[in-house]
Amino acid sequence: MVERATVDPDMSYLGPEFGGKAGEIAEALETLAERDRAAFEGDEVTVEVGDEEFTVPAEKTGFAVEEVKETGEHVMPHVVEPSIGIDRVVYTVLDHAYETDEIEGETRTRLALEPEVAPTFVGVFPLMDKDGMGVLAREVTEDLRAAGLDATYDDSGNIGRRYRRQDEVGTPFCVTVDYDSLEDDTVTLRERDSTEQVRVPLSDLADLLTDLRDGETNFEELDAPTPEQ
Repeated sequence: MVERATVDPDMSYLGPEFGGKAGEIAEALETLAERDRAAFEGDEVTVEVGDEEFTVPAEKTGFAVEEVKETGEHVMPHVVEPSIGIDRVVYTVLDHAYETDEIEGETRTRLALEPEVAPTFVGVFPLMDKDGMGVLAREVTEDLRAAGLDATYDDSGNIGRRYRRQDEVGTPFCVTVDYDSLEDDTVTLRERDSTEQVRVPLSDLADLLTDLRDGETNFEELDAPTPEQ
């Protein structure tokens, strides 16, 4: 049971008094009754129709407050449904991290995950699995794991495709072992979002990646990053 304000305008008064505006005034009275009951407490009620105001004696409006029973009403509930499960949190993180951009005319998909939540922190690749590059890349992978870093090894397909695979799963950094690595003990370190690269001594690699993961340094602070080749 609910209280509802209603009007039953006296059209025998409104018609002769307001002519063609009578119907619009009756509708305006109904709207006003729903919005502001107090407007009917005086001797007269003023309503606006278009740019004009019309005054109607309160007794001619047929205003009343009735108690009525509402049945058959369809209600769309608005519910706050809190959850302490981890699945929705993970989905939200993935949804907000999903991005696309264009690299050398090709559309790239990447998960721009923060390093501390990325499931894999660094991918390690040999340029090719021959001439000792694969052996060195596997050693680098094991050394990084021993330093407490989530590292994965991949030698499948060309280097560009390997980069893209890691971008898609949100790996922040990739390390590539190439022919120069065999000569001078340096590797290429690539950053996921910018695709820029720097040469890094193998002796400094684990400490540098740890600082990048912990936010102690930024990739932009490293010496002379270059675009992905």
